[in-house]
Amino acid sequence: MLLYFLVNIHRVAIPGQIFSQLQAELGVSASAIAGLGTSFMYIYAVTQLVVGVLVDRYGGMRVAALGGVVMSLGSLLFACSTNLWMLFAGRALVGLGGGSAYLCLVKECARLFPGRFTSVLGFIILFGYTGGIAGTYPFVGAVNAWGWRSGMLGIALAGVLVLAGMALFWRRVRKPPVNHAAALSWEPYRRGFSNLHNLKGVFSYSLSFGMYYVVLTVVGKKFLEDAGGFAPSKAAFCCSVMVLLSALCNQVSGILSAMSGNRRRPFILLQTAMVPAGSLLVLAGLLGVPQGPVRGLLLVTGFLLITFASGFSPVTNAIMREVNPPALTGVGVAIGNFSAYAFVALLGTLSGGVLDAFRSRAQADVSGALRYPDAAYLVLFGIYLLIGLGAHAMAHRLKETHGQNIHEGRTLTVRLLGCHFTLRA
Repeated sequence: MLLYFLVNIHRVAIPGQIFSQLQAELGVSASAIAGLGTSFMYIYAVTQLVVGVLVDRYGGMRVAALGGVVMSLGSLLFACSTNLWMLFAGRALVGLGGGSAYLCLVKECARLFPGRFTSVLGFIILFGYTGGIAGTYPFVGAVNAWGWRSGMLGIALAGVLVLAGMALFWRRVRKPPVNHAAALSWEPYRRGFSNLHNLKGVFSYSLSFGMYYVVLTVVGKKFLEDAGGFAPSKAAFCCSVMVLLSALCNQVSGILSAMSGNRRRPFILLQTAMVPAGSLLVLAGLLGVPQGPVRGLLLVTGFLLITFASGFSPVTNAIMREVNPPALTGVGVAIGNFSAYAFVALLGTLSGGVLDAFRSRAQADVSGALRYPDAAYLVLFGIYLLIGLGAHAMAHRLKETHGQNIHEGRTLTVRLLGCHFTLRA
């Protein structure tokens, strides 16, 4: 859980919380800074697929320990980097190592608490997301006091201490046996990605989560500074509130789902409606209100609505377990997480490209960081609105599981762009 806490700091803090500092120091484009986040997310996403196979064979504890070592090495490299490519290498290692933490926790949670999976997982997510809170306002405060390199060195040191604690107690903890029957093969993923239920989930709740996370970790703080006129510390505090709200919602949604007879679909319909609702409110603030307190209130309220798209992880993970064969539940969860963070990476790349398209109209401040015009963010949140509406439409096609496994193994043939695909349901 402590490793997951640190992973959340890394996911939230870089690059969004120090976007302007990195851009001013390195003198590079918005796409390059956004690339520090997207490179992490691409590797983090692919790692979900690898870890999904490894945890079924070796268990969560062993995989998490190895991932912690790799993540700590990446943290040290990032803090000591002297150029952009070293920063990219550091972020890549952090993504590779940190990508193991969540699925390892899900695996161990399912093993130790099978009857209380959603509620226990909600608590674990709540604890981990406090790391996201630490990666916003407190981290920005440390950066303002000692610089971003010192802040990153502090995070790296914390990782080393956690690994030292794991080594100290390793022999005393009962570890799951190695499952030699679980083959290290990509065949389960071929079956998983041909599952129609999985694909509906990917393009509904995973896509909605991706939009929330790119707002939080890539463009959100920068947007509040540029379009809302927020001071950096105030913008960082707003991001902290987003993470706190997400953590609380994850805790409550798991409990409410269990109390409602393990219903899933109503929660997903609510989740996917939040991104277009929040985007509309942001667009209203940009179009109808000049920069000032009222616009700031509309923008922050829009961000808080978008945050609800991240608050249903216990429900979405339960769905991925319930729409796949029992032998492929780990693979199902891995596909859900892979797609969510792949969307973060893709949307982060898109967002950086949109801002770069307006670079000629951006104004540099005294530190050298660029302030982008409102038009750039109008285009950006207009795109988020359209994508969010598509995700919500897909959510209406989801089936209710009521906590039961609904995989039937039926074969369906689908024609798309002149090609025939065989899917299972």
